[in-house]
Amino acid sequence: MLLEPRPILAKLRQNIFLLSLGGYVAILAGWYASNGVLFQFSLGLWALALLPLTLILGRSTQFVKELTPFLVLLLSYEALQGVAGSLALTPVIHPTTSSSMMAPNDFYQNVQSAFLSPKLTDIMTFVYGLHFPLIMLASVTLWYSNKTLYKGYVYSLVGCSYVSLMFYIIAPSAPPWYNGIVTNLLANTSAQTGSPGIVGEMARIGSLIESDKLAAFPSLHAAYVVLFGYFMIKLKKIFALFSIPITAGVLFSTIYLGQHYLADLVSGISIAAVSALGATRLIRKQRTSADNGSIVSGQLRLRNSDPCTALSRICSC
Repeated sequence: MLLEPRPILAKLRQNIFLLSLGGYVAILAGWYASNGVLFQFSLGLWALALLPLTLILGRSTQFVKELTPFLVLLLSYEALQGVAGSLALTPVIHPTTSSSMMAPNDFYQNVQSAFLSPKLTDIMTFVYGLHFPLIMLASVTLWYSNKTLYKGYVYSLVGCSYVSLMFYIIAPSAPPWYNGIVTNLLANTSAQTGSPGIVGEMARIGSLIESDKLAAFPSLHAAYVVLFGYFMIKLKKIFALFSIPITAGVLFSTIYLGQHYLADLVSGISIAAVSALGATRLIRKQRTSADNGSIVSGQLRLRNSDPCTALSRICSC
């Protein structure tokens, strides 16, 4: 007895998001294996370690099920960080040709010289590494507060990550410090010199989440933090009081630390905007399809019900 193709295709369409993520990780795993590179999974393991805390707070195993696509994205974050520099490929450095059109090289040098301070460098290093913890914070907050926004947030993250990964593989680009325009201040923090204190510890934590040096364009720091700010404000307007300063701080840190050009930030923000718009339209389309399906199923139930019962329902209306 042959299986009908339509139910199978329907199930594939319903799970296309999970299938895409699974295929994404499978391709990355094969690529890493063929080049003899091992996964580190450092950030993904931190996310898994925090998972029991969310279960205790929420007392809901459903959270694990709905968090699965998000966890898959976290576990593949290592690829987004290091795929351009770790694979056995000859790097092609693109110094972002449009960067000089948006701002001359003197602009980045002036920013560093005007604000240069050991304490500020430590603080900005910590802020620079916030883009990843903010993903965790936003995902948990949105899941408990608004499932529709949570779904849109995850879809947007995946969209940004896919597009950025293609850029990193096809056209790896170097940051300003790599091209000798400014100093790499991430290498001059208290975390690197072993200085004690709270600020030094903050810098050490931020330096653990440093991106690959050949993955500057587009800026995932900009994309992720803008998505964080957008969805948190969309959840509650009052959240703008902290989300806007955090977003501005992360964006400033990328320039101050010499990690990105303005063109990198603009491209990251643009990708985030397009991803959020696409996710919103996709969810709206899914909701419309679900509503239409509910109406059709209700009409079928009414048609197949007992005539007397159906007549009484019509009269009661």
